[in-house]
Amino acid sequence: MKIIKSPVLIVLIVATLSMSWFTYKIIVANQKAMECGEQVRRSDEKMRLLHAIYQHHTTLNASMNGFVAALDTVPARHTSAAGLHDHFSQLRELSASSLQEARADSLQTLMHERLQLDHSIRQAAVTSPEKAIAAMQDTGRVQLLQSIADVHRRLLDGERLLMDRHIANNRFFANKVYNLSLAGSIIALLFVTIGILRFAFEYARAKSAENKLRNSEIKYRRLIEDAEVIMYTTNLAGYFTYISPKVESITGHTNTELQGKHYRLFLDDTTQQELATHYETQVRNQLSSTTKEFRIRRKDGRQIWVEQHATLMWERDQLTGFQCIVKDIDEKKRIQDELRQSQQEQNRIQLLLQSILDNTTTIVFIKDLDGRYLLINKQFEEKYHVTADALIGRNNNELPPPFDVLRDTATDLDVLRMEAPVKLEHNIVYAGKKYYYTTTKFPLRDHEDRVFGVCGISTDISHRIEHEQQLIAAKRSAEAAKRAQETFMANMSHEIRTPMNGIIGMTNLLHQTPLQAQQKEFLDAIKDSANNLLVIINDILDFSKIKSGKMAIEQTNFDIRYVVRKTLYPFVHKAHEKGLELACRVDEAVPSHLLGDPVRLRQVLDNLLSNAIKFTEKGSISLSAGLRTIDDTQATICFEVRDTGIGIPQETIGEVFDSFTQSHAGTDRKYGGTGLGLAICKQLVELQQGHITLESTVSKGTSIRFDIPYTRNLFSAPEQEDVHELPVVSLKGRELLVVEDNIINQKVAIYTLQKAGAKVDVVSNGAEAVDNVKEKEYDCILMDIQMPGMDGYKATALIREMGYTTPIIAMTASAINGEREKCVRAGMTDYISKPFIPEELYRKIQESIIRTARSLQSKAAILEHAEPMTLIDTHYLQALGENNRDFLIDVVEMFRQRSDYLLHEMLDFARKEDWPAVARGSRQLRAELNTIRIVPMIALLLQIEENATNREHTKTIIEDIQEVIKLYEEADDILREEIALRN
Repeated sequence: MKIIKSPVLIVLIVATLSMSWFTYKIIVANQKAMECGEQVRRSDEKMRLLHAIYQHHTTLNASMNGFVAALDTVPARHTSAAGLHDHFSQLRELSASSLQEARADSLQTLMHERLQLDHSIRQAAVTSPEKAIAAMQDTGRVQLLQSIADVHRRLLDGERLLMDRHIANNRFFANKVYNLSLAGSIIALLFVTIGILRFAFEYARAKSAENKLRNSEIKYRRLIEDAEVIMYTTNLAGYFTYISPKVESITGHTNTELQGKHYRLFLDDTTQQELATHYETQVRNQLSSTTKEFRIRRKDGRQIWVEQHATLMWERDQLTGFQCIVKDIDEKKRIQDELRQSQQEQNRIQLLLQSILDNTTTIVFIKDLDGRYLLINKQFEEKYHVTADALIGRNNNELPPPFDVLRDTATDLDVLRMEAPVKLEHNIVYAGKKYYYTTTKFPLRDHEDRVFGVCGISTDISHRIEHEQQLIAAKRSAEAAKRAQETFMANMSHEIRTPMNGIIGMTNLLHQTPLQAQQKEFLDAIKDSANNLLVIINDILDFSKIKSGKMAIEQTNFDIRYVVRKTLYPFVHKAHEKGLELACRVDEAVPSHLLGDPVRLRQVLDNLLSNAIKFTEKGSISLSAGLRTIDDTQATICFEVRDTGIGIPQETIGEVFDSFTQSHAGTDRKYGGTGLGLAICKQLVELQQGHITLESTVSKGTSIRFDIPYTRNLFSAPEQEDVHELPVVSLKGRELLVVEDNIINQKVAIYTLQKAGAKVDVVSNGAEAVDNVKEKEYDCILMDIQMPGMDGYKATALIREMGYTTPIIAMTASAINGEREKCVRAGMTDYISKPFIPEELYRKIQESIIRTARSLQSKAAILEHAEPMTLIDTHYLQALGENNRDFLIDVVEMFRQRSDYLLHEMLDFARKEDWPAVARGSRQLRAELNTIRIVPMIALLLQIEENATNREHTKTIIEDIQEVIKLYEEADDILREEIALRN
């Protein structure tokens, strides 16, 4: 067992030194007390002698007074001068080397004078008693007696004072001896206690380290006690002469088998040679006993460790052989090997950890509870440009820059107060350069779970911060590039669509004039080329919008059968021209009323049907819609467009949905196109949470399927129109104003509108339009957006500010995302893109005129009945509740609860400048407004969403949200009244 001596020895040395010091102090104090006691005794003796001397003095006075009073001639008895001399000798000896010695000499002198004077008086009394009496009363004698009394008193007072002082000193030193003895005893007891506790702690720790080995020793000691050993004897040649029966339990051989055999039976050659040498040495040196550990081979071939104690056997002073005791120590050896390996592993881990600590790129440090550094690693030294020797033992207040004393102290206190880790990011500035770190500080605990310090691990994140700053700069640059791209796309759209509008418009007008066959052929070629170019332009713009994330998916009520029919109708004539059969089927199980984006659905179907007709020369094309899955809230619809066209090679099927990719080399030359159609379809389907797949065989045809999940609308049906034949719209008698700066487009608009019977005025900019509206009442205004001077937005705003309700249709060549919403916010009634289809333009004009008239009638009716329903489109609300009052109440209540939550959540996100969350909340709220139509809120929400998405005008977003909340609160009062009326 490891001898524990250093801590105990230290305690014993300290205790011995302490006790030696206390003993020395006690001896010194005791000597001082004894000296004081001796002085008290001497003072007491001197006072006794002074009393004796004074007694001599008073006795002599009485004797002399008696002698004089008797007047006889016989001398009075007096004190012996010899005795008085002895007293003074003793007094002088006791008062030697002190102030009292002079006073004692003075008293002795006075007493000697007095004795001489009394002797002369006694002699005079023999002859003349009268003279003796006179001498007795002489002034000199009286003064002498008084001096003796005074000196005696001073001597006595001085001795009393000295005695009091010596007594006080004696008491002081006696108390000191007592106090020192008591303190020494307590400190000795304390050191002994500390020594015992330290010894117990060290002993316990040492015992813990040896428990495993000791348990093994105990185990094998018990085995030995149970006689689990082999005892055998051999002759000098090494042949067994006796073997105990236990040999079988260790070796596997019975004692009968081994009788007369040589011990080499159990050994390999190396071990046998080693043991032979060992025994020869024992015999040669006549060692009575030896102990040897070695490995033996059991009967089953397994090698085990044994320990052998060999004793020389003598008979009549002749060496006859060996007596040996062998025990199995294989388990002990295994444990020792494991312990050794464990210790080696611990040492290796410790070295590994130290290596990691020294070579890690992170900063590691440890502090005690007072903030003093206990450990720092090499990285700490390098980053803070300090050495461990200069830092260890110092606390935060003693540290120079770049250490942040206040921050470090505060975070250390937070860790100790909460007893939990604390994370922070900070920076230091050294040599003019800023370094960023993320630091985690956590408490260190001992074996009793008590916090004894703080450990910190800091990681240099300067590269990450720099990378983030670069990313932010890159993001801003990308956003700027994105905005520039959008601006470019808008300008490109305007610049290309403006002449395209003239080309297609003039082509349509020319088509309506008498033409020769060849002229008609040329004109059709021009029209087809223009339409193909328009398709390419639309594909590029749609692709750009999708890639920039500007493509929004709406949630509106629609009839899927109506959308399919309306999509298919324009392709009937094209299929007929190519001699193709065009079929359509919608499964009866498909719900008619769904919530989704019918515009994007039509765009996907348009692309797929257009491709099918383009790449099919004979055979058929079919469009089908079936029900994939359905539940209470959602229905997944599977659409399929199948053709018998040229097909797609298997090796290119995986590429057809990639941008600018076509299935056949040369396809773009023969059939045209940009290779964006299917890529746009795929992305539009995925934007609607759907999935698209394709199957194809060359020369046999292609089948494209896609699934889109839609929300079920169980209570209302969308308005529909007949798609089998576009209605013939007459604008006869209508007064129209066209605001257009391009002369060709002016002519196209004039001829197109006049053909429908309208009366047309044309102006070139917004300012002229405002002036015309002031002078003349129009049924509808067709407003271009981009014009020199005053553009269409400003002109529309001024017209609305002047109070005119004339329907205004935006007629623009810009197809950039958000253009329609901008037009609506500016006060326009509708929107049509250039180049336009005449019939569509006629229809939009007619619808706008009718819708505005109805709106004015509705407003007049509202004012007449004083119903405050100006904010909400009541027609849709009333249609919802026409057949189901309870449903209407539930929808309104659900809208009120959800809208209030979304609005205040948007406000919180805006205050935190979480603009993506603001944009997401705006989209969610607009989806809610598809049911409860609060028109001003929709316009504002569109503006908020656009600003939040583009990070533009962010300072006004909070104000806009607050304005939406005000509108909602006004609408909420109206909804309450509506519910009250329903009840």
